[in-house]
Amino acid sequence: MMPWLIDFTNQRVVIVGGGKVAYRKAKAFLQEGALVSIVASEMKEEFSSLECQKIYKDYDIDDIKDAFFVFAATSSKTKNQQIVDDALKQKIMCASATKTNTPFHSMATIHTNQMTLGVSTNGQYPALSLKLKNDLKGYDDYLEVLSLLRVEILNHQLVEENQRQSFFHSIMLLSLEELKLLYTMVLQRQGIVLLFPHHINEEAYSFASFAKALIFSCQESDYQQKLETLLMIHIKWNVQPMTISEGIIYKRIKQTVPIPVLSALFKDQELMNKLYQQPEKRLFLIHPSPHQHLYHLLNQYGDVTYFDHIPQIKDYDRIIPFILQKGYHYYQDIQKIKEALLGHYQYFDSVLLENDEVKNIIIDKIYQSRQGE
Repeated sequence: MMPWLIDFTNQRVVIVGGGKVAYRKAKAFLQEGALVSIVASEMKEEFSSLECQKIYKDYDIDDIKDAFFVFAATSSKTKNQQIVDDALKQKIMCASATKTNTPFHSMATIHTNQMTLGVSTNGQYPALSLKLKNDLKGYDDYLEVLSLLRVEILNHQLVEENQRQSFFHSIMLLSLEELKLLYTMVLQRQGIVLLFPHHINEEAYSFASFAKALIFSCQESDYQQKLETLLMIHIKWNVQPMTISEGIIYKRIKQTVPIPVLSALFKDQELMNKLYQQPEKRLFLIHPSPHQHLYHLLNQYGDVTYFDHIPQIKDYDRIIPFILQKGYHYYQDIQKIKEALLGHYQYFDSVLLENDEVKNIIIDKIYQSRQGE
């Protein structure tokens, strides 16, 4: 069987029967703009509210003459079959409330602002059709944003014609919230993507929301496909690798992105001056991998040690784990240091993306870089 959508506007639909099923079908066809005629010797009281033709008589074959569609809704399976047979002889589309030999079968349907959905289990388990129908309701908002995005892109030719089919398929990899943000970026003709080298934690998502930026993890299997899809859109893109310094990971990310990326977050002396201009005794804890530039940069603002060993106890005002978000190293290495130094220091900073001052300075850096290009 093959499903089709049929426009019933101004088409004559004959419903035979005066019970609950007939009423429900009549109401549905009227909502579709059909010209409904109801044929039954008796009709339930609620039929009086329907603005349609009501013919109080027993059915005969002349009642369906010139009909576009016939629906058999009597309480008799035999009579319903007779009505279906009469319609098919006259090459009229038809369906029945009971199981009959008709090639036409109705489906569980839902109409929203954006969609018309039909679901059928081919009579195997009708209750499942209703469940599937309700599950699909959630796609209405998704389709609305996709539709707005599609119109904007086509009207302004923001994606090359030979890439559009691939683009409109791949864009559905994005979540509803990502699509909403992307649509805003398209309207503004500029967008920001944050690329995290590892997993993405709650503080990272919070920062991305704060920065009004899309966020991807390089560990996602489809992140490159998502990124390539975004870059098909001809707006000004800025990609910010969420790395502290321009080490091995930064260079690896840079190689995977087909457009120039922004510099690492803490490359510039000016940014560090904003963060650590107040005179105080600091200890920075950094990743033990080779970060010579970062080590020397931070060393201008305090002592620096790697967080794979316990530092000596000194009279520091602040101990600063110089990592963006809470991950393996925070819960393993940093926690060990905190436990070892417990009681010696009252002020032990959290990760950088939980610090409002740091977040604001990073966002300023990203937006200034975008304006400077």
